[in-house]
Amino acid sequence: MIILVFFLLGGIVATLVRYYLQNLATQIQQEIYQSYADLFPTNAPQVCPENSRLMPIKCAGFWLYFLVGAILFGLNAYYFINPMQALFWLTSGVLLFLIAKIDGHYQFISVTHCQCLMALGVLGAYFQFMPISLEQSLQSLLIGFGAFYLIFYLARCYYQQDALGRGDYWLMGALSGFHPWQQLPYLVFVACCAGLLFAGWKAIKREKEVYLPFAPFLVIGQIVVLIIEHFCL
Repeated sequence: MIILVFFLLGGIVATLVRYYLQNLATQIQQEIYQSYADLFPTNAPQVCPENSRLMPIKCAGFWLYFLVGAILFGLNAYYFINPMQALFWLTSGVLLFLIAKIDGHYQFISVTHCQCLMALGVLGAYFQFMPISLEQSLQSLLIGFGAFYLIFYLARCYYQQDALGRGDYWLMGALSGFHPWQQLPYLVFVACCAGLLFAGWKAIKREKEVYLPFAPFLVIGQIVVLIIEHFCL
């Protein structure tokens, strides 16, 4: 019975995620317009969404999202005996997907999504949904966040421009809370290798401008390290 409930819940959640992604561009445009109107109430811009460079995210069909979400939720409910632990990992997966998808399309990492993921990692350690203690989670979170925060400002001083985005150190902090700090170098290593492979593939295709959104590769590193920790260690 619980598997059937998770199956239906997964389809509903996947549908909501699809709706959120498809309407994100409109939401951002409205927020920008409202901010501008608040700053310059007597000179509000004439909004023409069709002329915006912020194009909507293209998503697969409704039924594909529904089926994939339903299957993933059902498999998690079957694998994890504790339904709350299954919900914890599924919620983490949804946030990781949103962060990677949005950064891959808009080159933008939502700090709100990262903070939600960060809180989720701490809660997972507190309720023992992960094989690390709360102390280890908080220690790793601070080390991951602090290291990328330092890299961000050192790179800015050296290159006189942002080599990393501000969302990158928030994301790294959020991902770090799921692991002991000793595993963080492996996460970054996998992410960098995935990024290099992607850049090499783009070079083979002879694309002149190659932008590497780092969030999808950090998410790949997160998934690989989690799988290794769970099945190999």
